[in-house]
Amino acid sequence: SRALEIFSEELRRIGEIAREAKLPILAVVIPRETTLLHDAAVDGSGLDYGLPNARAAGALTAAGIPFVDLSEALRKLGPAQAYFARDGHLTRPGNRAASAEIVPALRELIAAQPG
Repeated sequence: SRALEIFSEELRRIGEIAREAKLPILAVVIPRETTLLHDAAVDGSGLDYGLPNARAAGALTAAGIPFVDLSEALRKLGPAQAYFARDGHLTRPGNRAASAEIVPALRELIAAQPG
């Protein structure tokens, strides 16, 4: 789709700018609650709820941008614990689960930097 092409191109540009400036970057892929509510990639509706995250991961990989996908960590916690019921933002336990994935990735990224 055209939207995915634009998204991918912008990620490539961001990756190039960061590499040229020698700035380490880390993207975080945060699933929507509906992605976690449907464990199977495709339920009876024919919708692939994991497709947006898969496409984001593919575009980030193609752009050479390291990323953390929070899907599995939030799925383990469970949607009811990970997200507020009314607005889709992460709860305190959801943020803790996210930070448990993000912090090690950031430490690894920083440790890999020269000097």
